[in-house]
Amino acid sequence: MNWRKTINFFLFLLLWPAAVLGALNNQMIPMWLILTAMLSSVVTLNKTVWVDVLLVASALVYGVFFESMGEQFGWLAYSDAQQIHGLPPSWILVLWAGMGMTFRYSNAWLFNQNYKWLCAWLMCVPLTYFSAAKLGAIQIENFLYTYVSVLLGWSVYFFLLRYVVNHPNITHHYQQGVNHA
Repeated sequence: MNWRKTINFFLFLLLWPAAVLGALNNQMIPMWLILTAMLSSVVTLNKTVWVDVLLVASALVYGVFFESMGEQFGWLAYSDAQQIHGLPPSWILVLWAGMGMTFRYSNAWLFNQNYKWLCAWLMCVPLTYFSAAKLGAIQIENFLYTYVSVLLGWSVYFFLLRYVVNHPNITHHYQQGVNHA
């Protein structure tokens, strides 16, 4: 892993506590600074930035859909103070955007390894929701229902994204057979 991927990785690791704890303490500036630093690291990685823009946009669109569905189906809830016009709060969308900025860098391994690693990673993702709930950033009513919902929801997104990222004819920019993650 080169130093830029390492920076991307550590910035993403810092983004979660900055977003969740920032939401709890109404201190959002660190979250925005980390997201800006992530964006800067992505722009300087000498890859085609438009693909990253598409990955971040897809993460945001899916994040709005997924988090909104979670509220509608009742497996998670945000406080009304965190929401604007019924949309998921900005801090959760920043996490989705940050995740989108890791797909071709620090989390690229998810797209070029055996499916067992992606499945193992996906089984751990719901734990981030439970950590946020334990801290008080979200409310979760039913552990099992939420775990299965998050696991299935993220799996749909990541298996579709894995297919798109690994098929150059979809993005029309890369040579055939090259892994694009």
